Amino acid sequence: MGGEKSMAADLAECNLESRVPLRAGKTLGMPRFGLGTWRAQPNEVAQAVECALSNGYIHLDCAAIYRNEHEVGDGIAKAIAAGKITRDKLWVTSKLWCTKFRPEDVKSGLQKTLDDLGLEYIDQYLPHWPCPMVPSDIATEPWPKDENGVIRAADVGLTDTWRAMEKLVDEGLVKTLGMSNFSIEEAKLILDNCDIPPVVDQVECHPFRPQHQLKDFLKSEGIHMVAYSPLGNVRDNDISGLTDPLVVDLGNKYNKSPAQICLRWHLQRGVIVIPKSVTPSRIIDNTKVFGFQLSDDDMARLSKLSEEEGKQRRWFNPEYREGGVKVFPDTAGTNTQGYTRSVCPSLRWLAG
Repeated sequence: MGGEKSMAADLAECNLESRVPLRAGKTLGMPRFGLGTWRAQPNEVAQAVECALSNGYIHLDCAAIYRNEHEVGDGIAKAIAAGKITRDKLWVTSKLWCTKFRPEDVKSGLQKTLDDLGLEYIDQYLPHWPCPMVPSDIATEPWPKDENGVIRAADVGLTDTWRAMEKLVDEGLVKTLGMSNFSIEEAKLILDNCDIPPVVDQVECHPFRPQHQLKDFLKSEGIHMVAYSPLGNVRDNDISGLTDPLVVDLGNKYNKSPAQICLRWHLQRGVIVIPKSVTPSRIIDNTKVFGFQLSDDDMARLSKLSEEEGKQRRWFNPEYREGGVKVFPDTAGTNTQGYTRSVCPSLRWLAG
């Protein structure tokens, strides 16, 4: 908890424009807080992006597979035209989809993202999952499958994909590189075989999956953790950061919403957060996390919440590995996505 104490002090004067330093040294740093754009209905994202950028956000998290980057681009264009933000202050992250992992396909994957966003460059680019798939059209077949409904894996090494992504940095199309949903072993593989090291690993992280071991490893390598789904489950009646008794009690104690308690916990751990919302009031409410501090004791209670019986969860563990195997070999917790658990294969296929 010592690191969390010092981080709380560092955050005392932070706001939406606060950034964490990156070892890449080519940017002003990465904003600690951003807007996620996943799981939005058509025609919702442009308005959400414009609202966020008009209310102090400077960080947007996107992905080709979300199939809404053209809407994100519309929101960016409107906010810039209205004088709410300038491109040099805006941070945009996007992700290379798994069907574009062949080195010869990487640049075209990025170019489609740039065209949709209406940008000449993005600030960060991530391989979305460490799971190469055979080439296909995202618009018509985003998850290529065989006759048995199993994902068709591609014989492509992650390091080959990474080297192709490094060329995008050299060309000025991307400022920094990172990872998404990478394990410690996969991160080590990239670190051992790269010229441009990753600066982030974006993963599912919330009080029911705090990712302590991964976070400690990333910190030791100078890599920041970025939390997607930072509140945990918000879509059904399973346990949630919005309804958990401890989180609710802390909300009452600090006169904050459960969402604000969860987001503040992430920030005091040194984790970058990208909560998703398309509702203007929630987009604004989510930002009210900089004017207070959780005590060390309350931080510790939240960090140990997943140790309670029945409170460990990983909600996103798709069957993207070769042979239809799940990405993560978890043995504890409940996956509410309806996938069947199985053991992860060896990492032999990862190396280029």
